[in-house]
Amino acid sequence: MINIPEIIRHYAPIALPILLREAARHHIGHDGDAIAAVANPVTNDRTNIIRNWLNAYSAFHRYATTIQRDEISIALLTWADQDAPNRGEALNISVLTAEQIIEKHRELVAICRGIANKKLISLASKFLWLCYPHDIPIYDSQAKQALYIIGKLEVIPLKDNFAQMEKYEQFVFVWRYLYDRYENHIPEHPEYRYRIRIFDKILWIIGKDSYNSTGL
Repeated sequence: MINIPEIIRHYAPIALPILLREAARHHIGHDGDAIAAVANPVTNDRTNIIRNWLNAYSAFHRYATTIQRDEISIALLTWADQDAPNRGEALNISVLTAEQIIEKHRELVAICRGIANKKLISLASKFLWLCYPHDIPIYDSQAKQALYIIGKLEVIPLKDNFAQMEKYEQFVFVWRYLYDRYENHIPEHPEYRYRIRIFDKILWIIGKDSYNSTGL
């Protein structure tokens, strides 16, 4: 068995400064600015805020042209406005089940595919996190690699149809099982209130191509 609480204790102090640096990049504003822009339809320069935030987090990669990036950002915000009545206290607490996360993510992937002819799975998860910042695991190859490792060392109850699930669906079920089980071991921080992202960054560090114990 693997000692997940000890891993969290070791890597949380490394993950937090990375998150704070990313969140406060002067050229994109704070994560909170992007979350607020999604929540408030009358935000000035709203589309640019979201497009620039997605750009800064490498959500588009090379798969979308400049015009498509604008179109995707507008379409995602339109979806968010339509979804707004469902969010309730989502800016403050967790409100979604794993099944609900997967369904909403599928809708966003379909929007991206309709514009750029690519699934853009990671982009859809990143935007969905802006809508539900206490719920959404961000799909990332390094976090996924970490889950592969942990899944071999920690007993994780998998559903009978797990092998038939889509990539993000598998990712969510494993990620949420671990997060729900160990959330209380993740430290709170006065400058960064999203513990779900701290866990996300811990996984990112573990899955990074590095033999250094810091993962950096």
